[in-house]
Amino acid sequence: MKPLAYKIDGPSMTLIPASCLHYPLGEKKLIRDWVTRVKDDPEVRTILMGDMLDQDRTHRRKHRKSYQDDRTSVLTHDDRHNRRDVEDLAELLSPIREKVLGVLQGNHYYEYATGVTSDQYLCELLDVPYCGPVGAFRITMRNGGSAKNLVIWAHHSGGKGGGTTLGASVNRLLRKESDWDADIYLLGHDHRRVTFRESVLTLTSQGDPKVVERTRIFARVGAFLKTYQHESCIPKDKPHFPGYGEDAAYRASDLGWVELGVRLKKNDELRFGYDIRVPDC
Repeated sequence: MKPLAYKIDGPSMTLIPASCLHYPLGEKKLIRDWVTRVKDDPEVRTILMGDMLDQDRTHRRKHRKSYQDDRTSVLTHDDRHNRRDVEDLAELLSPIREKVLGVLQGNHYYEYATGVTSDQYLCELLDVPYCGPVGAFRITMRNGGSAKNLVIWAHHSGGKGGGTTLGASVNRLLRKESDWDADIYLLGHDHRRVTFRESVLTLTSQGDPKVVERTRIFARVGAFLKTYQHESCIPKDKPHFPGYGEDAAYRASDLGWVELGVRLKKNDELRFGYDIRVPDC
């Protein structure tokens, strides 16, 4: 993994991460709305948290790699069918490239014959950092002459295992608090939009001890792909391919994104204040 460090010349920032765009199957208008939201606010930064493209899942990647008899057709397939979508998405995201803190690996991605993935190719086109599975970010913010570091931990899924219920999804987030000492914890993958805060008490480190609160923020950051698509009719004379979410009877997605507003306040320990929102997307 490669931890990344950034500086914000000011006391406030809005973090609007995005996961599960599943381009080009995701809701394109909603993706464009998100791009506009990120682009138009100078304080906004984003993290791309995996499944940006609707490419292969793990089992299909393994199946394709088991075929070793014809390398030429594999290269042709790479060029004709699995670069165009990445290039189109890169063009769509180009207005916000300077606001992308990093790109995480999801579980939907294409692996080219070279071993490079579609996520890496997207980063190459946008000239933004590729994080691999784990995103670890240190954001230094300033309030006057004082500075404070904000630590963000991000992962696409949070590891193996399901999050069928809301409780399981939330618990997977909370378990990461014992693994990493961060201020903000982010997960995608299960297409939920959930934000909440947990607080702990500690003492000031200098002078007369005072009890102070440290707040940690947790978020499942949403999705842009509908679980169920309306079909005017289901054919009887040709193959029918429902979406994988419908096939697996997943819960309907709460489409959209979350917004985490961070403001550095002047007090004894320069603690951060947070404003968390789940916009009506």
